Order: sequence, then C-alpha cells, then structure tokens
Amino acid sequence: MSYSNPSRASRSPLSTINGWNVLTMLGGETQKTLCIGLIVSVLVFRTPPDSIHVCLDSGLEGIIKQEYLVDDTPGAEKPVKGKMTQGVIIDVRIDHENNIYEVELSSHWSDVVENDTEFGRKQPDVYWNRAQHEKDLDILAWKQRAEVTKTRRIIKHPNFHNFNTSQAEQYLDGQQRGDVVIRPSSKGIDHLAVTWKVDDKLYQHIGA
Repeated sequence: MSYSNPSRASRSPLSTINGWNVLTMLGGETQKTLCIGLIVSVLVFRTPPDSIHVCLDSGLEGIIKQEYLVDDTPGAEKPVKGKMTQGVIIDVRIDHENNIYEVELSSHWSDVVENDTEFGRKQPDVYWNRAQHEKDLDILAWKQRAEVTKTRRIIKHPNFHNFNTSQAEQYLDGQQRGDVVIRPSSKGIDHLAVTWKVDDKLYQHIGA
C-alpha cells in the first residue's frame, strides 16, 4: 500500500505485450515452436499462381513462395489445396502494430530432408557401452537359436510341420480326407495346434 496515496492499490507495472506474446496467447506458438529450420506439417488452403498459402495446427497462416515450392528432386510435386504437406520454416514475420503474423516456409524436398536430419539427429550417449551391447545381442541370439533347436529335437512326430494356418490348409489340399497336420500354435512354443482335413476345402483347426 502506498502511504502517499492510501486509496490506490499496490500493483506491479503492466508489461508491454509484443508479437510473440500474442502468438503464444492465441495459438500457443513460441520462438521454439517456430524455430528457423524446423519442419512443420501445414494445411494448404489457397493456391494462387505465385505462391501457396498454408495454415499451421495453431491456426497461424504461412506462405510458400514460388521459388520455394518445388525443387529439382525427381518425383517432387506441388502441394495440393486441401491436403497436408511438410515445410521448413525459413522466416517468421511479426508486426504487432499492423497485426501481421506470418510464417514463410520452403517445401523443397532437399530442404525438408536436410533439416529433418539436422533436427532429428541425436547426440551420442558418452556412457553407452557399445561393445557390451553387441555382446548382449550375441548372447540373446544364441539363446534364441538354442531354444529353436531344443524345440525341434523334442518334436519328432511325422505329421509335424512348421506351418501356419494357411500353409497347413495348402498342404492338406492335396491330401486325403481325415489327414492332419500338427503345427506350432500361436499360443507359444509350449503349445501345438492341429489342422484336420474334414472334406475338400473344409478344415478344422484345433488348439490354434
């Protein structure tokens, strides 16, 4: 409370609102989400001859000028109205006084790929033990091979085949009615399934 003016409440001075404050309040955009070089998905809503007008998820409008539309990459196509496309932010125009908020993008395939690599690149973990990781993978692969070998040694039945459902039916298609195929079950390596040929093109699966 101020003793010189007791009737006036004590308040902090109002901070000046700038363009970035407006973008954050209205659409949640920040300097981080609109960082130059960042790849964003946009919706194409207008396609005049010299540019493409797009809209970000936040509602902020953007523009892709003619020189940034399509490069020489084979198969590259011009963005289509009403469709989503990817673009790289190359400039952000903010003029709070004149109510101008706009993002300029490039949809050149080469720009998208280059920036995707740049922003998606992960820094290596200095504590990562690559040698131990590769050793663990070798041990895991050895255990898996041993498990498969163990399973194959146990199953010695003449009607056992390492088939799935469709393969079993194809095999039995040329066999007699009443013939069966014993095969692995989808329930795990400790289960078996039986496919029985009831009649031509008619099969029954048991324990699958």
